[in-house]
Amino acid sequence: MFVLMFGAAGVLMAVPWAGTPAAPLLDYAPAIYSEWGVDTPQPDTLVYDDGPVVRLYGGLFYAGMRFTPCRGFDLRTAYISISYYNHTSTCSVWVAADDGAGQGDPNNILTRAELTPAAGWQQVDFPDTITFSGNEDFHIIYGPTESTLHPNQLTGYYPQADYSSGNLRANLGYSWPTQPLTPFSYDFDWCIRAGGEYEPGTCPDAALANVDNVDLQWFHCQDDPVTFRATVENAGEDVIDSFAVEWLVVDDIGDTVFTTSGYYIVTVPIGGEATVTAPSSWTASTVGEYFVTATVTAPNDVVPDNNSKEIEQQVYDPSMSTLLDYEEGAFAGNLSLNPNNGRAMEFTPCSYPIEITNVEVEITADVGQVIVQVIGDDGTDAPDPGNVLFDTTFTTVTGVNSIPVGSIPITDGSFYVAYITSGTTNTSLPAANAPHAGNNATMGIVWATSTGGTSWTSSLSSDHPLRARIMAYGGEVRDITMDYLTFAGFFVPENTSIAHEVQVTNNGTQPDTFAVTLTIEDTTFARSVVFSETQNVVDLGVGDSTQLTFSSYNYATAGEYIVTAEAVVPGDASPGDNTIMAETQVCVYPSELTYDDGTFENGWAFNTAGNFWGSRFDPPIYPCVITGMRMNWSTVPAGYDNAKVQVIDDDGTTLLFNYEDESVVGGWNSYTIPNIPVMNSFFYAGSEWVTAAPNAPYISTDTDEPISYMARLRIGGTWGYDIEDVSVRVTVDALAVENVVIRKTGGTDNIDVNLSWSFSGIAGETYYFIYESDEPAGTYALVDSVQHPVQTWNDTNLPEEKKFYFVTWGDASVPAADQLPGEYLWSPVEIRASGADMMEPGLQPIRREAVAQSR
Repeated sequence: MFVLMFGAAGVLMAVPWAGTPAAPLLDYAPAIYSEWGVDTPQPDTLVYDDGPVVRLYGGLFYAGMRFTPCRGFDLRTAYISISYYNHTSTCSVWVAADDGAGQGDPNNILTRAELTPAAGWQQVDFPDTITFSGNEDFHIIYGPTESTLHPNQLTGYYPQADYSSGNLRANLGYSWPTQPLTPFSYDFDWCIRAGGEYEPGTCPDAALANVDNVDLQWFHCQDDPVTFRATVENAGEDVIDSFAVEWLVVDDIGDTVFTTSGYYIVTVPIGGEATVTAPSSWTASTVGEYFVTATVTAPNDVVPDNNSKEIEQQVYDPSMSTLLDYEEGAFAGNLSLNPNNGRAMEFTPCSYPIEITNVEVEITADVGQVIVQVIGDDGTDAPDPGNVLFDTTFTTVTGVNSIPVGSIPITDGSFYVAYITSGTTNTSLPAANAPHAGNNATMGIVWATSTGGTSWTSSLSSDHPLRARIMAYGGEVRDITMDYLTFAGFFVPENTSIAHEVQVTNNGTQPDTFAVTLTIEDTTFARSVVFSETQNVVDLGVGDSTQLTFSSYNYATAGEYIVTAEAVVPGDASPGDNTIMAETQVCVYPSELTYDDGTFENGWAFNTAGNFWGSRFDPPIYPCVITGMRMNWSTVPAGYDNAKVQVIDDDGTTLLFNYEDESVVGGWNSYTIPNIPVMNSFFYAGSEWVTAAPNAPYISTDTDEPISYMARLRIGGTWGYDIEDVSVRVTVDALAVENVVIRKTGGTDNIDVNLSWSFSGIAGETYYFIYESDEPAGTYALVDSVQHPVQTWNDTNLPEEKKFYFVTWGDASVPAADQLPGEYLWSPVEIRASGADMMEPGLQPIRREAVAQSR
């Protein structure tokens, strides 16, 4: 059987594992480059950025912006802001038509110019003037000339960007102009501008500049009324005399819970703004996360894609323990932080007094030691460096790090959770997907330091996974942890029975009574519950643990099953550790062993060739043979379609199968494997990288629960675990040979063979003993006998009607074609899921700095 458990940092794990940085990385741009200055500005400039605030580094990628002139426009020039460049060759700037899907069309490049980059704003004059009609999309794309690509991904140009607040016009790619770019997952606008001249006329344009609420609150008490506002900007060339605004509130599954709209007769001059209030209020009656979208409509508006803004609102019950956060754990990438640099997130509860019991930091790449602080307010809505309420130097692990802070009382105002780089090594902090509270014009909550926390400045930027667990001051803390779940195994034969066991611990402040439920679902074709049992835990003492054993369940039928153990604890301070899930695949040979669910969320490639990514497999029945393998690739760049397909023995070194596929394709790739015997223990299957990212295939990974934690990486010769299931599947089958040759290794005719078998699930062939003559004397029962000396015998799992294979022995004169490798081929040992050891000796957690994610 196998065990999944929560580690000390509150992370579910079967094994140590490592993190998930994305490329490119973010860094703050030097202020010297934030000025707008060019040689010969054109009469009109199409601009979506507000000036560079962030630089992107991490390789020679291509950056593109989509432009939509509101009326006829003659394009002549591009303006591009660069913070740094260490590649001596020229870059290219392309103009491409839109492909109809919001991307530049590599088959319709309209013009191209060359640029020798330098720091600051660069002006690029195109050789041709290109005329676009009103509302016709075009793209300006900037990047290295194809012939000058540099092999070092950290060498190249550092383009600058600005937080876009939802423009969604930026694109990114590694294979332009042979392939289109893809939408940029960061919520940024590249600092790329289009210079030219509009045709005569005007462009009415009402833009939704900001959405907030009259209380300027992100967190609301349950049943409190919330009144929204919207700021409308006149981004056009005509005075706006009237407009309408609609506010739409949806819950976290997309259901609409509230809508209201108003019509406003307000004069907004060109370049001016007007803030209006919703005509009715929303009563936040249900605890949860909500998304609020405000949309403006105005007569003759010619730019509809800037008419909406979105914010997130959290509603909680102030009498219960609550985790305050600004993001959903989905990240666009990582912010790079130099030593003494850091970020803080501001929290303002909906009621007082409260106490802070824990803070959380989620990390996607193991970064070592950082400083984590809770800071009080200075009275002017800013962090007070002289009022540090909690301070610790913390060694992070990949995943959610939950840090107890005792009981910090807050009687009014805001508090701040801070993350600061310590020591001399750069660290990183995930940057969340939109919508961002951090770049809201009136409710910004992100703060930055470059002085180790001695001073802080407001930062209009992405949200970060810094969270705070609060409760009413003096209240009772419920905190139950599901320590582990014992289950049958990832792969088991039919008719495997097990009484699942769990352990729970009370980490709260009072004895607690609660229910624990174990559910087994058959997910082979449709998800259906096949077993459910609930047991009650009564008055579990503070700090005490208890084990619960559920009724035995027999996995009688082949298929896929999900086991879920859940402690049902309303108001738990850390609900993320109340549930553990595991998957069991019941097998009949031949069977394809898989950890993924067939849907893939990420794609990864190594930055260094020679590294290995795959999975560990423990077959359900021994002995067996490996007959096939499949791998799924999310992205295969043109011209870089080589990958080594490998099966590696349990020593992590011996190659059992090694084939270089020189024509990998996106999606599933299938391979026939020449019946590799597996007599006992486990093996690895996966791929060794032939080339390095970005010029390499990107393997697909699955992040949906349950995660097996059986993915394996070998980086620089060191093996480690991963936290995403990798898309590698193997097919195994029963041994089905009639004659097996065992070579004679000495001068005697007596051959001692260790027979310790597990035959469950193998078809009913006849099995014979090896004994002291050239021919077997007949069929023998499963008992020890002096006629055929046997060193070890185990008939526990062998039904009476099954006998041994017909086995002969021979010497070197036997033709090689009739021999199987190994001096003693048949020396199997019973290793069943019920007794397997998951941990490979000496296996260590490994960092993921050496990999790059596809976009």
